[in-house]
Amino acid sequence: MVHEVRAYGTLAYENLRWVTSQVNGTIKERLCEPGTEVKADSVILKLENPVLESALKKAQANWNRAQAVFEAKRSELKLKQMEQDSIIAGFEADYEIKRIEAKSTEAIYPSGIVSELELQRAQISSAQAKKLLLLAKQRKNEIQKSIEIQLRAAEAVREQAKIELAIAEKDVESLYVKAGIDGIVQNISVEPGREVTAGASIALVAKPKPLRGLLRVPEMLAKDLNLGLKVLVDIHNRKVEGRVSQIDPSVTNGSVLLYVSFDSELPNNVRADTSIEGKIMLKNIADVISIARPSSANSNSVGKLFVLVPGSNVARRKEVRYGALSSNRVQVISGLEAGEQVIVSDLSQWSDQDAIQLE
Repeated sequence: MVHEVRAYGTLAYENLRWVTSQVNGTIKERLCEPGTEVKADSVILKLENPVLESALKKAQANWNRAQAVFEAKRSELKLKQMEQDSIIAGFEADYEIKRIEAKSTEAIYPSGIVSELELQRAQISSAQAKKLLLLAKQRKNEIQKSIEIQLRAAEAVREQAKIELAIAEKDVESLYVKAGIDGIVQNISVEPGREVTAGASIALVAKPKPLRGLLRVPEMLAKDLNLGLKVLVDIHNRKVEGRVSQIDPSVTNGSVLLYVSFDSELPNNVRADTSIEGKIMLKNIADVISIARPSSANSNSVGKLFVLVPGSNVARRKEVRYGALSSNRVQVISGLEAGEQVIVSDLSQWSDQDAIQLE
């Protein structure tokens, strides 16, 4: 017996995208209608929001001002650095002259041409010039540190203005609502003049292919469902094979929603919402007795059926234990033998009788 479950449903788009408004605004213009083919960057709706447009102008002005302040500060600090370099150059020249003078004085001092006082004066002048040069260089290092700190501060202000400008630009760009994916517009839920809030769903766009099957399986038959099971789907009298790709974890209105991905191309003329019938192949049960499924039969349960007595028109009630339940057959674990004839139609009006005679 093929243990299968039959279910009904429809075809549906596999790739859907709800287009939402990223900002608050008023619908200014609808550029597409349902059925329009669009690209990902196609504008579907135009919004307007004077507050956002004003914020963009303000952000642009703040960015221009921050950029100008940064450039001015950098030029100012660069000039200060050059001034200190000029001072150091002067100290270096002075030190070099006084160093040479001191060295010359030391060279002629033994001959008595210069006095000891002159020698000491030359040495002191050289040492003082060297110290002033070192101090100037130290000052340059401190100035350089100060320049870096001030530039970082000015750059931080500029970067903040840049970020605010980018946010304002994105907000204004969001007034042009785009499809987001290549596909076909399914629905637009707003009209010009209506106000929308950020996060509101305003349009639905779907890729025409691929399609997938949505089958609703009765809750009592859904316990044996697993991902990857083979499914034979009837679409306009054409059989297409597929696989169970997703199972909804919840039960809705007494059924479980099953998603089917197809292994082959679907007929060109099928569309979303086309009605389909599917048979989910659970397993093949070998060496089993099975009968056409009585309406009252449940899996792994006990029922009573009228069984024809061989060679007569009399049917007697027998207790039957059922096993696996399929779409149109049920496994019989005990109570029946192969070849016995069973009445599977509803005879509940004679449920108090142990035997009935057929005409």
